[in-house]
Amino acid sequence: MKKILSILMVLTLTFGLVACGSKTSKTTDNKPKETKQEIAKDDKETKQEIDKDKKEDLKNKIQDTLKDREVVSIDIFTFNNGEPKASIQLKDNILKADIKKDEATELCKKIGEKIKPICSKYDIELIDKDNQLNFM
Repeated sequence: MKKILSILMVLTLTFGLVACGSKTSKTTDNKPKETKQEIAKDDKETKQEIDKDKKEDLKNKIQDTLKDREVVSIDIFTFNNGEPKASIQLKDNILKADIKKDEATELCKKIGEKIKPICSKYDIELIDKDNQLNFM
């Protein structure tokens, strides 16, 4: 008799706890969806994208400025405030093992001085002749 009562008590408590834990509120389900929609709407309002013509114009200006260097790629990214950032990969005719950090830093500074009037924010990557990243 004690065993039957203890089993019934355990089952009753288990069902009671499971039933209490499975209740969901309809108000909490709607709030995250509204929040996600509001965030997406705010992002669209604040994000200012540069048009393709301006990006191509910036790429061409940077390409003309660096015509004495071998440019692998130029990408133009846009911050949320509409400000462009140029990402430039340059290929140098030197091996990764032979390059010195001071020389690479000076080269990046010189290239940065040329690019700064065109695009104030930039990222320069130097790649050696074996297509390995030297300096960023």
